Amino acid sequence: MRLSKIFVAAAAFALLAASAFCDEVLQGTLTVVSDTGYIKMDVKGDTYVISPAAGCKMHRAEAGKSLKAATLKDFAKGDTVVALVGEDGRALSLKAYYSIITGVFKNVDENNNVSFADGRIFNASKYADVIFPSGTGVMGDLQPGMKLTCRVNPNTKRIWTLVSATDKKKAASTTAPKAEPAKTEPAPKKEAPAAKVEPKSDEPEEIPSIKAIVVSVPEDLKPGDKLNVKITGTPESKAVFEVAGLIGPTELIETSPGVYNGGITVPNKTVTDAVVVGKVINGGATTKPMQAAKLISVTASEEGAKAVAAAAAAKKAQLEEAKKQKEQAAKDAKKEQAENPEPVEPAEPVEPAEPVEPVEPVEPAEPVKPSEPVKPAEPVAPAEPVVIMSPVSGTNVGSSFTVAATAKPGSTVHVNLSYTNRLTGVLNLSGTVLDKDYTADANGNVNLGRIELGSLYSANLTFTLTMNYPDSTTAAVSRFVANKISRKK
Repeated sequence: MRLSKIFVAAAAFALLAASAFCDEVLQGTLTVVSDTGYIKMDVKGDTYVISPAAGCKMHRAEAGKSLKAATLKDFAKGDTVVALVGEDGRALSLKAYYSIITGVFKNVDENNNVSFADGRIFNASKYADVIFPSGTGVMGDLQPGMKLTCRVNPNTKRIWTLVSATDKKKAASTTAPKAEPAKTEPAPKKEAPAAKVEPKSDEPEEIPSIKAIVVSVPEDLKPGDKLNVKITGTPESKAVFEVAGLIGPTELIETSPGVYNGGITVPNKTVTDAVVVGKVINGGATTKPMQAAKLISVTASEEGAKAVAAAAAAKKAQLEEAKKQKEQAAKDAKKEQAENPEPVEPAEPVEPAEPVEPVEPVEPAEPVKPSEPVKPAEPVAPAEPVVIMSPVSGTNVGSSFTVAATAKPGSTVHVNLSYTNRLTGVLNLSGTVLDKDYTADANGNVNLGRIELGSLYSANLTFTLTMNYPDSTTAAVSRFVANKISRKK
């Protein structure tokens, strides 16, 4: 399963890359491929219905291998899909990944956990396809000792297709009718949402969008400092941001059409690498949260408490002073109006109009030939974001690991890999493993091969992998650890 780990994208950091290109990147499990031209994805428990846009680039590959051009019919339920979605909700590009495992079947329990003879256990989807040489079957048809080839979601490790090298036994086939209703359960759900989706695509202007979120803070952030946020999205809407564990939902002010700005004093709390997310609200519709590239870290202290209190007092005094000035200005205007009322001048009499002399008829001008219509400029295709496929953020890698990502074919991607033990002072250990540019191949794959850590393979080291286009200020980020784990023999 090492290959499957290589090509699992971290959805949270995929959204980081999207913020730089004014489009949204979604990653999840493919649950439905409709014959009418749309797919359903499960993204962290939420279901997305997505239709490919005209000219949508589609690719599919086994984890660890190069992407190949594909069509929607080549996609299969259970694939991990990375979708670049435009403002109208249609996919500009779709990339699907899957993994293959083989083994000798041992048994399957009531929770669909499939055990293999070598001790491995994988959970199978209740909608998984079971295929024999003579045709399809059900889980109950599998017998111990059968050699299986299974298609697995590289992210969830869940089995979606089981193919047996030997045919099912006739005695076991009697269980098939009992399991058939379970296989047909998803059918009503598959077609029902289509009618709900189509009206939305006809009226995209009613659906709000969020294009980017940018955070500005001092380099050495402390409690009491100012945190500024800028969100761009649908004009005449409501933009809100929050910082996980630090700042609750805070509304921004629309300073120009579609541009929302605001700032807030950082409270006296401690957070490390807290994410900043924003969304745009228009009526009853809300965009999916978009995460900013900047992560927030701040440490509470006594000085911080004083700074926060001082900032709050200054803001309160400023508001009170502004209120007093406004009230005084209103009083002064009312007093001046009472003391010096403006006289109403009488209307001037209207002089009678002079008689109009008849106008000689004018010969009609020659008709003007209509100008040729100006051909509209072709829309510029949005840039394809960098998406880190491996290592997955939050995982524990070994003494060596593979770095892989996807980007615009032929583009230059800057890669930086650094490490730290997160200690301070003389105990701090930090540095850079890699800092150079790489070129994406014709299929958009950026493969760096395996990185050997050598002496850095020790406990308590956190690695940060950053990948971005050289001219971009926003990067895809993956954070992971390389700890030695003792194994019981």
